[in-house]
Amino acid sequence: MSFDNGAIIFDLIYVVPGGGQNCATAGNLRAANLSCSIFVDYGSQASPDVQISPYLLTNGPAGNTVG
Repeated sequence: MSFDNGAIIFDLIYVVPGGGQNCATAGNLRAANLSCSIFVDYGSQASPDVQISPYLLTNGPAGNTVG
């Protein structure tokens, strides 16, 4: 994102994948301070096509909020 005479220029070229472990294999998803990313496989078993969400989901210290 850049600013030019009051105009905001947003030039999104690439979104990096989230940096967490796969939420499906994270174990207790209600654990305090747990971080994970969502992995989705759009392919088949013979030809996987795994995409990783750009979001890193993080539980709060009590495990009852997500940011």
